[in-house]
Amino acid sequence: QTISFKRYSKLTQFTIISSGSPLGELMDHGIDSNCMWMLPVTIMSILGSSPENGGVSMELAPVLMLALTFNFWVNHWEKYNTGVLYLPWMFDIAQVTVVLVFLSAGFLTPTGLKNFFTENICPFNTLMYIVIPLGFAGAVGLSFLNLRLAFQSGTNKYNTFSEVMRPWVSYLIFNTLMCTYPIFCREEFLANPRVWTIAYGFSFSNIVVSLLGTEI
Repeated sequence: QTISFKRYSKLTQFTIISSGSPLGELMDHGIDSNCMWMLPVTIMSILGSSPENGGVSMELAPVLMLALTFNFWVNHWEKYNTGVLYLPWMFDIAQVTVVLVFLSAGFLTPTGLKNFFTENICPFNTLMYIVIPLGFAGAVGLSFLNLRLAFQSGTNKYNTFSEVMRPWVSYLIFNTLMCTYPIFCREEFLANPRVWTIAYGFSFSNIVVSLLGTEI
């Protein structure tokens, strides 16, 4: 519902009343980043956390969250350096995937959906090991390509390595601190992973909005 409300608000702002502002962009992308934690939670809720039954291992939840947020962060880091925001396709694809999973589970039942993938394609747990690395690679490849083009055309905003990489300091510190919990407190994390997932999502949104503030 939150994602649908955000999309409707964006449609109203840009197409119906033909207006936009830095504050609107800040709110739009702030809500986008805050919706990140909902995607793995909804996927895990439908598929379950038992790989033996066709679900996705709960230990992959932090990695899936990292893949989504990394793609989103890289795209906004691009804008920080180039002044142009290229759409974070992985986030949009993830939203479409969640809708398709819900619709498929509604028609086939969650068990039927998992059995269909296991028998005809591959188990969802195995599929994650394919999709997540592709997400990381795609984000990095496209970002470096766009940055290279910006430097070649002279449209880049920063020239020194320290200025270009400055946003990564907060991102790396944040992820280092957040990932210590599922690594060193594994049993507590597996007992209630939603607490960590929600905390990660809201904290990530905070640093994204801080980055957006420097771009406006």
